[in-house]
Amino acid sequence: MKKQFLPIVLLLFFLVSCKYFGDPMTKLTVTVKDSQGNVLENASVSLFESQGNEVRKADIDKVTKSDGIYETSFIGNVPATSWLVIRKEGFKSLKKDLMIEAEKENIVEIVLEKEQ
Repeated sequence: MKKQFLPIVLLLFFLVSCKYFGDPMTKLTVTVKDSQGNVLENASVSLFESQGNEVRKADIDKVTKSDGIYETSFIGNVPATSWLVIRKEGFKSLKKDLMIEAEKENIVEIVLEKEQ
């Protein structure tokens, strides 16, 4: 029984490593600022994507770090259509359509306007 266990474990490890290390990685970095160029910490960022007729939240209500940055990565297929919804108290919410290019770092800068 032990002789059969090792090849099975090795095969499973190989299949898992092919899935995660064989697919291309795409990165999305979003910087959220105000109209004066100051970074906005704790801005709520939701990433949506659609494949055909199905729409789903890919990354739900994450917040920007102290440097105003939100980051995420895609392994394998990049969503055909995607967009961000950014919210911050005291600022107007913003929806931003994205064109994410596969196998590279995609950098987006968002500027939120203050509510009046």
